[in-house]
Amino acid sequence: LEQYPFINTQIQITRAEVWVTNRTQNTENVRNIVALQDLGESDPDKIGLLTVPPSFINAGPTAFPDNSNNDFNPFGINGPEESILNDAIRDVASVEAGFGGLPVREGIDYAKQENARKLQPNEYTLHPKLGYVSLSQRLSNDEVLAVAFQYTINGRVYQVGEFSNDGVNSTGTNPDDDMDGIPNIADVDINGDGVDDNGTDSDGDGINDSSDVDQTGGNDVNVDGIDDNIVFAEGSPQNLILKLLKSNIINVETPTWDLMMKNIYSLGAFQLERDDFRMNILYTDPSPLNYITPAPGGEGIFPEDLNQTTLLRVFDLDQLNYNNDPVQGGDGFFDFVPGLTVDQQNGTIIFTKVEPFGEYLFNELKESPGSPENYDVESTYNANQSQYVFRELYASTKTFAEQNASEKNKFQLKGRYKSSAGDGIPIGGFNIPQGSVTVSAGGRVLVEGVDYTVNYQLGRVQILDQALLNSNTPIEITTENNSVFGQQTRRFTGLNIEHQFNENFLVGATYLNLNERPITQKANYSYEPINNTIVGLNANYSTQVPFLTRMANHLPNIDTDVESNVSLRGEFAYLFAGAPKVSNFGGTVTTYVDDFEGAQTALDIKTPLSWFLSSTPVGFGGELPNGDLAYNYNRAKLAWYTIDPVFYSRQRPDGITDDDLSSFATRRVFIDEIFPEVDIVQGQTQALFSLDLAYFPSERGPYNYNPVAGGSNTLPDPGSRFGGISRQLTSTDFERTNVEYIQF
Repeated sequence: LEQYPFINTQIQITRAEVWVTNRTQNTENVRNIVALQDLGESDPDKIGLLTVPPSFINAGPTAFPDNSNNDFNPFGINGPEESILNDAIRDVASVEAGFGGLPVREGIDYAKQENARKLQPNEYTLHPKLGYVSLSQRLSNDEVLAVAFQYTINGRVYQVGEFSNDGVNSTGTNPDDDMDGIPNIADVDINGDGVDDNGTDSDGDGINDSSDVDQTGGNDVNVDGIDDNIVFAEGSPQNLILKLLKSNIINVETPTWDLMMKNIYSLGAFQLERDDFRMNILYTDPSPLNYITPAPGGEGIFPEDLNQTTLLRVFDLDQLNYNNDPVQGGDGFFDFVPGLTVDQQNGTIIFTKVEPFGEYLFNELKESPGSPENYDVESTYNANQSQYVFRELYASTKTFAEQNASEKNKFQLKGRYKSSAGDGIPIGGFNIPQGSVTVSAGGRVLVEGVDYTVNYQLGRVQILDQALLNSNTPIEITTENNSVFGQQTRRFTGLNIEHQFNENFLVGATYLNLNERPITQKANYSYEPINNTIVGLNANYSTQVPFLTRMANHLPNIDTDVESNVSLRGEFAYLFAGAPKVSNFGGTVTTYVDDFEGAQTALDIKTPLSWFLSSTPVGFGGELPNGDLAYNYNRAKLAWYTIDPVFYSRQRPDGITDDDLSSFATRRVFIDEIFPEVDIVQGQTQALFSLDLAYFPSERGPYNYNPVAGGSNTLPDPGSRFGGISRQLTSTDFERTNVEYIQF
């Protein structure tokens, strides 16, 4: 887009498949996938391997992305092309072995997903020339995004990744090297040389004991003597090799971080209309301006072409007129170019620069083309760059940038738009109280049922008067907000005393008091209770003055007998502002800006039903292949549970004595035993509902068919056994939720 709005490229993406972690119950268009970070890369700076093997890169650093650019070529697994990948990468259980001994890190160099889902074309937007994909639904932090795509340049076809119809069957064949009818994974003698090299064979049928249905007691639907859990006739599921765009582990130091588009901003609307669309870029410090000024110390080096130049022009978003024709100096309005600067369907604004508030603005604010400023070294920034360049927005996660670089977060996108999506105008909430919505147009309050209707459940206002909609009159909607309210008693006291000395002289005194008493001692900011008193004095004096009547009769044409009166009235009042005693701490009224009571996020992981048996760790059998019964030979008995509180009450079952509940394994645990310094909130129970684990290292655990037990449940050498449980954490964005530790 150097010659925006013209796209100067010969690239045309012709095919693409997008795969994500399957969080639904959908079983259609699912495959096992392995997504590689360095697939198709030839630039050494964009390869994330810790150790790059010699001759790994097969093309120059400026070569177009293609599977053949390096030795991660999936077409070389069973084909003639050069590749270090082997058949093991097709099996989700042996992916790491499929890299030919190359050290790789799961979650960084590659990610594997079972039953990943292929997105439908309506679930993402693909720009065939600019080469980016935008999902219609946001991914969670722990979800994987991978793609396979094919494109052409000057008639030549390039491909990165494998398509689901490229010949890699979802269930592949089971290799059988010695052609004895027993697949290698179950064959005790893989190469047929008469020497057992794949486990043991107790019954001499050629099938290793870990796969022999006679030994495992499993299912054998096809009656081939092999446990179907180990290998079925159709073969094991085969992985597709794809290009990794987003891993389940967010790491800003990996090359995939640079592939994430950070120049697209959502408006929260859909089906945007061009009519009356307005957008401006403002810099707020402290008042919003649509341009930037020289920073202190940077007056002499501030670029002249940026001085008093609107930010729309600075970021190349004002180059066209209303008809999208190039105009020198622009027309002062945002360039509404569908597909380039705005995605009408998904309601997003697209900057034409990859890092508009980062590297692009850094280059614009350079002192001169050859100046020594380095974008990656902030100590080299000049004064203007130090104030305006928001590098943290692109070099770190959004949460980190918000928390640690808030002084740079001063750019705003502001404007207005029309959207044809949805029925009615959203109020901004759901289950709105009946009768709490007020709608006005041009200062005139509209009538519900005549001019508009309200869907209180969905929180939307539907305008019935079509003429009002066509008139472009601004419509304002207000509603009551019950999210914040104070429950407090109020007492209003008033006293008025008057004394009439005579018929001409009256004196009075007034006393008013308003006292608010909150339920708690904590008074939130802007909701402080008051104890205000007003005292006042007033006096009234009036008398007849005949002299004034006689004086008036001296005026021409005036003759009156009406008595004249003089009246004097005075009032004085004083306000004594105060607060109730309950809000005073040390004689000073205290207001809570934030008491941080909600700063701690509790993710309870004590529910026993959420825990499952863990996998076997390496060193205890975890290094063994799938299907080998020795995988669980060291698993001992482990029980996990929570004791029901009913056992500590008077309704406990018969036969449970106090002695039964007094042992170290069954007694109740209280908060002050584990956290002696914690403050207990009034009304909070002091008992802890703990997750208890009981470990029996001398007893055989689940799925443990170790022959040394001799048919019993007793295991020798308890020091060499293990027990473990694991569970998933559904909240994985610990940075945004500010989760820093797990409390035991």
